[in-house]
Amino acid sequence: MTHTLRRRSGFTLIELMIVLVIMGILAASAITKYRISAHRSHETEADVALGHLFRMQQVHLNEFGQFAASETELARVGYTPPVMKNFVWAGSVAIPQCLTSTGAWNSRRIELTGDIVDC
Repeated sequence: MTHTLRRRSGFTLIELMIVLVIMGILAASAITKYRISAHRSHETEADVALGHLFRMQQVHLNEFGQFAASETELARVGYTPPVMKNFVWAGSVAIPQCLTSTGAWNSRRIELTGDIVDC
């Protein structure tokens, strides 16, 4: 019996389908990680604004012996209100302070201790 070897060129349909499935799984994982990263960056915007508010309140406390009750009082130590894209600033400078998110990410809150947590 003579066996003839057939020369293979290219890929089979099954091999191509397996590669496409693997690529789909990797793409889905990458999209999920991107969304998580985007949410974290939005939350960082609030964290920076709240941290600045907390530090300015500490400066006001050290200079005047009490926390500032208004934005005008806090402006005496160099505070300027934040311009935010992803959170709603109510205009209050009181601590604890919660910033409400304008999207699917978490709202952020600063406590009297300076800890920043989700609202």
